[in-house]
Amino acid sequence: MGINVGLGKHEPYLALGGKIRPTEVDRVEQYTYLKVGGATDAIMAACALGSVTSATGTITLGYPDYPRNLLVTFTETGGTVAKATATVTGKDQFGKVISEEYACVELGTVSVAGTKIFDQITAVSAVVGSYGTGAVDCKIGYVIGGGTAKLGLFTKIGKATDVKRVTWIDNGTPKPGTVVVDTTNHGFTVGGALTSVQDDFVVWVKPNYTTDDDSVSYAGTSASVS
Repeated sequence: MGINVGLGKHEPYLALGGKIRPTEVDRVEQYTYLKVGGATDAIMAACALGSVTSATGTITLGYPDYPRNLLVTFTETGGTVAKATATVTGKDQFGKVISEEYACVELGTVSVAGTKIFDQITAVSAVVGSYGTGAVDCKIGYVIGGGTAKLGLFTKIGKATDVKRVTWIDNGTPKPGTVVVDTTNHGFTVGGALTSVQDDFVVWVKPNYTTDDDSVSYAGTSASVS
């Protein structure tokens, strides 16, 4: 039979309900993202509005390869449709229900990158706000453009310097760059354009997050990148 040697047994402060802050725990976590996908229609192939003003999309992949931001691509053909909006609903990497709106205000083909991190997609709806004689389709996939692709961390962070290092391996070769740490969505924006299923990332994080940080934003840049 095992012996329970818990901290509360030896530290009266903890036994009485005291708490240990993350800064008091010397712990570094490592996360690996292998062969990050890049398909622009990975989540939803098409949501055809055609001659109607609203539609519900059929999700073909409810779980992205990694928690990440999404890309919505609107395609207008043969007319004067000037405005359309897509709303994606799902959950973030911590199980919280979230939604994000993507707006198209131009004719032609327009891609709109999101900022929130999705770990699951549960619903997609689209609506045309200014309808003319053409048609609008929209598809949903992954952001891979330079400086806009964002991957979600699997732990919450309190400030940008919690991310100690990001190593980007581009087709087997370490690639230099600078990432922007997003403490609001607990993720990082990679330092350049991705190539589908070619890029890997290894991330070291020393969490410094407490619930006191829930209403505070510490946006910043991490220079610890190789």
